[in-house]
Amino acid sequence: MSNKSNLLISILVLLLGAVFCWLCESPTLSGKILFLGGLAFLVPAVLSLLGLFFAKKDHQINALQRVIQLVCGVAGVILGLCVILMPDFFRSLLGFMFGALLIAGGAWQIFLLTRKGRRADYAAWTVVAPVVCLIGGVLMITMPWFRNELNERYLVLCTGIGFVLFGITGLIISCWRGKEASAARRARIEAAAKAGSAEPATASPGNDETHAAAAERQAGSLPGEGVNPVSAPESSGHQPDDSIH
Repeated sequence: MSNKSNLLISILVLLLGAVFCWLCESPTLSGKILFLGGLAFLVPAVLSLLGLFFAKKDHQINALQRVIQLVCGVAGVILGLCVILMPDFFRSLLGFMFGALLIAGGAWQIFLLTRKGRRADYAAWTVVAPVVCLIGGVLMITMPWFRNELNERYLVLCTGIGFVLFGITGLIISCWRGKEASAARRARIEAAAKAGSAEPATASPGNDETHAAAAERQAGSLPGEGVNPVSAPESSGHQPDDSIH
């Protein structure tokens, strides 16, 4: 998932969680809860799919991550539409659905924060909120107390808190990625600038030899300073007379 998609999803889930917490005491909660539940599935799934298909090619996303994101996005869209269009059928399954959302969100963020090929070196405390979401989702699914209609407000409140934690962690991941990317870009620019300034001052050995040879030729061509390899008798054209008279 690209950094922009993660940032947008985190903001929307954070806002949705705040709405859940605000409406948990509303007298008309029963008529709104299923619509909000459908949006909780539909909106992040649509954004995830858009981020997958319109992401730039230079984003390093492996094939397995693409498949997981595609499957989760399609499943989220289908389930969200079904919850919105058939609310009566899914009313008794709210605990399971919200619990599954928290488990999926917490597990996904733990994967982003701890995988070997992660884009940034996150601090250890960033895993706390996703672990809380994961545990909360497991409790919603395993405890019948959350599935009691009398406790719907607490179910909505816990879900809203989980969404807020998910959104805050997503914002931290996006900001951390942006900080690491900016630092890497600055380091590359500084390295390129240093390499560019050091290149003119460095002369190659071949150039040194060429300059030395040219200097020697020039020195030999000056009058009175060159060395004439031909001896004086040879240059005059007369051979010495070695005969004994």
